Amino acid sequence: LQSFTSRVTVLHQVNQGVASARNELVARSQGDLVAFLDADDIWHPQYLEAQRKLATAHPDAVAFFTGYLDLDGYGSCDWSNVPVAPESRAAILEPLRFLETYHKVSGSFRSPSFCCVPRVVLDQLVKLSSVAFPVEVSSSDDFYFMLMLPLLGSVVYDPSPFAAYRTTFQGLSSQRLKLTGLAVRAMELVQDRYRTRPDTTLTKAFELFFASKRREYAKVLMGAGETSS
Repeated sequence: LQSFTSRVTVLHQVNQGVASARNELVARSQGDLVAFLDADDIWHPQYLEAQRKLATAHPDAVAFFTGYLDLDGYGSCDWSNVPVAPESRAAILEPLRFLETYHKVSGSFRSPSFCCVPRVVLDQLVKLSSVAFPVEVSSSDDFYFMLMLPLLGSVVYDPSPFAAYRTTFQGLSSQRLKLTGLAVRAMELVQDRYRTRPDTTLTKAFELFFASKRREYAKVLMGAGETSS
């Protein structure tokens, strides 16, 4: 990284978890569009260009997502056979549609590695909750972040596979018991914000999602031989 110091700023801090690292990035960033990339994921060479086009075409959106490929293990990603669709395939997802899609097809938005966010939106989150990514649910702080987006506006989704999501046995995604419990806690953190919404359809969609996540956590607890959280 040091070899790219003319173009890249390398920041260092004592390891305090992924949420703390993301909050530090948000605090230090200066651009009008912020992109996140987890350590084990990969961007297509045109990823940032594609996200900039989406942001330019949809200036009122609160986040921009692209499609992705699943990458198993530690191999590199071969982009040569990936059909990159034009940005005309991008869809605007209104808050209710995004929340329902995230509930039922959460894989489409499973990681910030294929999400870009306007800086003004991150500033809004910081004003609402003091941080964009709560450290008390670190590792599921991105889940909290996705739940906050419908409260702020619509998102844009381009299904073109401009990123690769890596799955490894050692990855955080393998820690299902811990992550599901943290996801329930993240939903508790945003619950009152949904309950006070004038749009009751969004509130009802959240409550259905929350009930589903609690049932999932109960099943995981029983499978692990636990009787409580």
